[in-house]
Amino acid sequence: MVANQKRYRMLPLPLVAVATVVLLALGSWQVQRLQWKTAAIETIKKHSAEEPLTLDCDKVYQDVGSMQFRPARVTGVFNPQQVLYLYAGPYKFKGQQGYRVFSPITCSAQGLKLLVDLGWVPTELRNKPEEFMPKGEVTITGSIMLGESPRLFTPNNRPDKNLWLWIDMQAFRKELGQELPEFFVMRSFVDNNYPLGKNVTPKLRNDHLGYAITWYGLALALILLVCYQRSWWPFQRNT
Repeated sequence: MVANQKRYRMLPLPLVAVATVVLLALGSWQVQRLQWKTAAIETIKKHSAEEPLTLDCDKVYQDVGSMQFRPARVTGVFNPQQVLYLYAGPYKFKGQQGYRVFSPITCSAQGLKLLVDLGWVPTELRNKPEEFMPKGEVTITGSIMLGESPRLFTPNNRPDKNLWLWIDMQAFRKELGQELPEFFVMRSFVDNNYPLGKNVTPKLRNDHLGYAITWYGLALALILLVCYQRSWWPFQRNT
């Protein structure tokens, strides 16, 4: 009867093998994420400390990846009829949800433009650009940013409703009918007037080391449990 109970409590080796591989894979993935996040933080620190770059709409910029997070300024005019609304998700300001406002700025006599993330506005100001869009010629200061790829469970953008859930530069260009560079300028925080800008900060959350230790630790615990159950534990007493 004791032997039967022991067999009942044992975990099947195929199941243990699969679970261990999965746990080790999750740990290795977190290590990769840790390396990426550490490199990103160092890049932000380096680029954000550089002198602001004055952007020229007439210039074709190469290797835009090396420009990411660099301070920049651009002078021009906005068209309040060309506004895209990116849902800001769970972010709230004074208890309100809202959207990030994207709009191209005309900064060339030839009508060439750059895309600008002007900042956050509450939901009540959606589709009311006349209440928050800059008027006349203005100088925008901020940071150079790149587009992004959707995450696994990110819903599709809805251009038909001007509802954007991730920054798709190609789709933005198509929707606006503009030839735009592969980057945009994220406007820095200036004051509490809408839109609320955002400053680039190197203080990114980086918990990946803890996650990696957790996954590797669970894999080790599972292996030790199986060794103990099957009397492979070298320090187990014989009773």
